Amino acid sequence: MLPPLEDTDPLLDARVWRAGATRVARLETHISRLYFVGERVFKLKKSLVLPFLDYGTLERRRQMCEEELRLNRRLAPQVYVRIAPLARRSDGALELDGPGEVVEWVVEMRRLPAERMLDALLERGEFDNSLVRQIAEFLADFHARCARGERITEFASPQAVARNARDNLTALAEHAGGRGLDALSDALLGHLRAATERDLTGSRVAELLAERATAAHVCDGHGDLHAGNLCLTDGEVIAYDCIEFSEAFRCGDVASELAFLCMDLDFRGYRGFSSMLAHEYATRAADTTLLEVLDFYKTYRALVRSKVALLRARERRDDAAFEQCQDYLHLAASYSLPPVLILTCGLPASGKSWLAPRLAAPFEAVLLSSDVRRRRLAVGSTQRLGAEAWNQGLYSPTLKERTYDSLLASAREALQPSGSRKLRRSVVVDANFPSAVLRGRFRALARELGAPFVLVHAHTDETTARARLAVRTSDPDCASDADWEVFVRARAAFEPPTELAASEFVEHASPAERAADTVGRVLERIVTQQAR
Repeated sequence: MLPPLEDTDPLLDARVWRAGATRVARLETHISRLYFVGERVFKLKKSLVLPFLDYGTLERRRQMCEEELRLNRRLAPQVYVRIAPLARRSDGALELDGPGEVVEWVVEMRRLPAERMLDALLERGEFDNSLVRQIAEFLADFHARCARGERITEFASPQAVARNARDNLTALAEHAGGRGLDALSDALLGHLRAATERDLTGSRVAELLAERATAAHVCDGHGDLHAGNLCLTDGEVIAYDCIEFSEAFRCGDVASELAFLCMDLDFRGYRGFSSMLAHEYATRAADTTLLEVLDFYKTYRALVRSKVALLRARERRDDAAFEQCQDYLHLAASYSLPPVLILTCGLPASGKSWLAPRLAAPFEAVLLSSDVRRRRLAVGSTQRLGAEAWNQGLYSPTLKERTYDSLLASAREALQPSGSRKLRRSVVVDANFPSAVLRGRFRALARELGAPFVLVHAHTDETTARARLAVRTSDPDCASDADWEVFVRARAAFEPPTELAASEFVEHASPAERAADTVGRVLERIVTQQAR
């Protein structure tokens, strides 16, 4: 066995790998170490015994290397080359395929281009319908070839699915609210539990889960199918890093496996492509009930990712991981909520326009901006205006009224579309909303359509507001024309939203409060309204 990882890692010596390269890069995961050497990647398994895996002995690690090779060659035979011994020579040096005692076993792989990984493509926005169709075809073909049988179908039995879903929530509940996880309030936990139980007991989803627990829909698949484990290069799709250490993680309903990738696309802001992928896959696989269980499995997958992020945050004191945990929780809750109407409210430079897209993200909400809409209505107006234009031009009472009328009409169309083929959408409206009358019109719309309604009041201190406004005046791409004098006049006319009930109202102090915390409080208000 190798010693614990240190800064003087002997495996960073390129001579160990005999791969014709002089530089070695290392990547460490929770359970593995990977060494990138030229066109090759060498993967070692850590000596670990965890509740879900056993890498505790050299022989066990060799077996798991062989299993990783076998399983991943189903998906990427051109990538997975072999397993090889890492030996310690008589002089103490380590060498791949060398003489001496074997101290570890290594999976050797061909290196894939990092820039063609799906997560990298999504980050750059280089994703389109043709790539979605390629992935759908690849996955449908892979699942059709996967092993099936009575033992494999047991992993997708209604009892197994229910146990996994409930265990997820139990694990999260141990850290909820005052028990250490501020990201998960008792209200949000209650909503997630109630939604899960509705799906598991006496619903259409429950019936389908039982029907789908057959060899037709259950296979020995990949187990960890997210954007980071897909590569699109040379006109082909390559999936790698299939789970080898646990059949329970790898075997299941194809809807659960697809849901993992669809949820990952949702999380990254690509819900349109996520929906297209699901429909394309269902068509190619001739799976007529997959779409009806997809949200259940997406919720489950989001909660798994939330739990993993939470463990990472606690182990490493990682704030980014904790925020990711929150984001996955919010996404999981959104799958079981109806379309909602959220308003941001506040003075110029209060942080509301920064916050608005972050409020919209979990719901894939339509984002409506008063600054953008006002300019669109004032056709041909491109000049920047300030205090001298208060109550004139872009800030005239007539144009203000037209702007809010237009925003209200757009919100109605999204929440209750007129076309029979259009889907209802959540809406976030980013505007000052300086009066109770204006806010009341949107609140009345939500009540009329039966949509949950929450207003977020953003505010900041004068020093921060001044600094932000000064930056705006020199930014040609900023849609707002407000300067400090506009701020002062707007503040004098602003009516605080005291007319709203506590269940409809959230404060956001910028920049002190994180967006994820505010999104969490908004979700609390929504689930409280739904529980009535």
